[in-house]
Amino acid sequence: VREAACTALGQHGEAAVPHLPAIVKRLTDKEAAVRVAACTALGQHSEAVPSCSTAARSWFQAGAPHLSAVAKRLTDQDAAVRAAACTCLGQYGEAAVPHLPAVQAAVKKACKALRKPDEAWK
Repeated sequence: VREAACTALGQHGEAAVPHLPAIVKRLTDKEAAVRVAACTALGQHSEAVPSCSTAARSWFQAGAPHLSAVAKRLTDQDAAVRAAACTCLGQYGEAAVPHLPAVQAAVKKACKALRKPDEAWK
């Protein structure tokens, strides 16, 4: 149910903005699938380009302050959550620049995991 709620809120643009704190709270859910859905929902309407809708711009502006919480998921034990967090941050463009060192560290660990899978995420 929590996963479905995040997914639905991610698809409702401006109407979901009042629920951003609830989505952010799901970033620490005990279920990895819920954490993935929360990252996805937060990144879903983040395009800050001139052609995007008013709802997408509103979502971007309201969601950007929550990027620190998303960046913390870059060290999640679940690979799907780490990937979703990285994707979410990438969707925020320049607003995510302060989190580039965390993204770089996550990528470096992922590369290490390919070489030494038992050691990388300890």
